[in-house]
Amino acid sequence: MSIMERCVAVLDALAEVPEGLSQAELSAQLGLAKPTVSRLVLSMCQLDLLRRDDVRKVYVLGPAIIRWGMAAVNGLELRVVAHPHLEALREATGETVHLAVLDGASVVYLDRLESPQPIRMASRLGATMPAHSTSLGKCLLAYLPADQQRPIVAGPLARRTSKTITDPRLLKRELEQVRARGFAIEAGENEDGVGCVAAPLFDHSAQAVAAISVSSPEFRLTAPDQHAAAAVMTANAISAVLGYRSPAASPATS
Repeated sequence: MSIMERCVAVLDALAEVPEGLSQAELSAQLGLAKPTVSRLVLSMCQLDLLRRDDVRKVYVLGPAIIRWGMAAVNGLELRVVAHPHLEALREATGETVHLAVLDGASVVYLDRLESPQPIRMASRLGATMPAHSTSLGKCLLAYLPADQQRPIVAGPLARRTSKTITDPRLLKRELEQVRARGFAIEAGENEDGVGCVAAPLFDHSAQAVAAISVSSPEFRLTAPDQHAAAAVMTANAISAVLGYRSPAASPATS
């Protein structure tokens, strides 16, 4: 059994017993020698995969596992909430639409609805793309807190095509424009001949938690402003379901 398999076995065992298991119990349940389990749980605690309850002398799932689990659940909920709105957006534009979240310096596609037209995009669910070269990524980078945005914008910024923005100063200026207009534009920066517009989704705490986009071959993207308007309208509808209240919608105070 590899180290990875042993770690998964420990996590599976503790998932079945939320109140925790002692080192001896883990050893007996997994059929592993006590010294092996001792080294394993020590490393997993250091990585926040496990937490030791010193009072009861048992191990329970750690904060990293809880954080990842919550992120997975939230991602699934977000996809469920957004999907019918994405269907309407595809119907309105006739183009491929995406839902994505930020993962470090990349975006991850959570949902994708293909255009009914003959020429389609090559994206797939679960795939990642550099944030700086996509409209989805630029949307999410634009709304990151400065301390999180700064190291990503500083690069290095990989060149995907001849149009990719690889100068940190130009990217920072682009992100300022995204915030000013409320949507991002991609013109062959991630894939030659592909155009895209994207708008951010906000949750109840006014954090940009995801973005949606409309993508098409550039020769079909003859009215980007119309697609942008449709994306923003759809994003606003999804954000409202997520609990976001626009400042403009707040009641006036006297």
